[in-house]
Amino acid sequence: MLSLASLSRPSPAVALIFVFLVTTFTFRGQISRGVNESLNSLRISDEVISERLIPETPERWRFISKSVPINHAKQRTLLLTLTNDLSSWGRMEVNYKRNWSFTDYIERVRKQGMDPEELSLGLLTSSKEALESYKNDLLRLKEPMPWSEAEIIYLPDLPLPFERWNHTRDNRYNTDAEKQWQRRRYIARFRNYLTSTTLKPRYEHMIWLDADVFELPNGMFKRFLEIGSTNPEKEEDDITPLVKAGLAADTQALPAGLVTLRSVNFDHPDYDRNAWTGYGKRPTNWELAQMTTKGRQYPGMETWAKALSQLLPGTKDDDLVKLDSVGGTALYIRAALVREGLVFPQYLVVGTEWGKAGRDGVETEGLCYIAERMGWGCYALGGDWHTVHSDL
Repeated sequence: MLSLASLSRPSPAVALIFVFLVTTFTFRGQISRGVNESLNSLRISDEVISERLIPETPERWRFISKSVPINHAKQRTLLLTLTNDLSSWGRMEVNYKRNWSFTDYIERVRKQGMDPEELSLGLLTSSKEALESYKNDLLRLKEPMPWSEAEIIYLPDLPLPFERWNHTRDNRYNTDAEKQWQRRRYIARFRNYLTSTTLKPRYEHMIWLDADVFELPNGMFKRFLEIGSTNPEKEEDDITPLVKAGLAADTQALPAGLVTLRSVNFDHPDYDRNAWTGYGKRPTNWELAQMTTKGRQYPGMETWAKALSQLLPGTKDDDLVKLDSVGGTALYIRAALVREGLVFPQYLVVGTEWGKAGRDGVETEGLCYIAERMGWGCYALGGDWHTVHSDL
């Protein structure tokens, strides 16, 4: 017989049913609102499942391959790329007369022949139009992604206040030192943001790839990982015999923490001038061309820093060149260094003192300065290894 007392104290079974119904309808309501707020936060295509991870700004979208199982035990390498907008992929005017796109980037990575189970992508853009384009590009794929999962972040501006730098492609060639410093500082902050947001404990290797690098040498990723997997505790993994330039005689090479390679474009055989060895003056592009192609001598040039194009002659593909600074067109970083404090400096880190700013080493140019003080070295692939950079 029911009583007021029994109605006020429902049986455990009735209570469980009530909780289940309330939870179910509440959850369904949250899902419905989430879909409406994020404009279809869960989408499925033939090859890809996508979902929005966070409903607020910054937008973060995760794309999972339907063909490639996610195996965290194998997923060791994180590929990272920054874009400002759709123009960031560059244009080849001289030979192709066409703009590059995210789909071209996907094919470049696919040609590296990496096992997709071992690779993840982190991609950041400051353009809403670019975000929607990238999402659609992945969902339209007819082949499996060259990575098991990708995370795309839309970040129109950095969280902390800062005088925003108008980072358009035209500004890359602004030679005003102060403006270039501000531009590099802004890029460093975006690089650090993308790194800290996407780096998971399972990743051992990181590869930074500029969006407008349109041609990669076969096997570049695998060569990066081969060098980055050397164990400094093992005598047989000592890389000193491989270092054929940039290292003083009878000097022990530091274990490889960062690795890059030469970048060229249609009129620059040494496009990425942020990679060099030495601490003196860095020659201009014109001076470097005069020195390397015409043998011109300049007063005091023996103390100048040496560019990659000056260090590579006589080296073979299996060799390495020791560097004191690296660029970011294609750059390998051992992930453990980042976890222990390696960052892209957003200030001139070299020469910094209490109450006094430094004189050099912003963004990629300060990485080796920090890494060497952590006990790790920077190197470039020797021989004919090179990427090809867009000319516009």
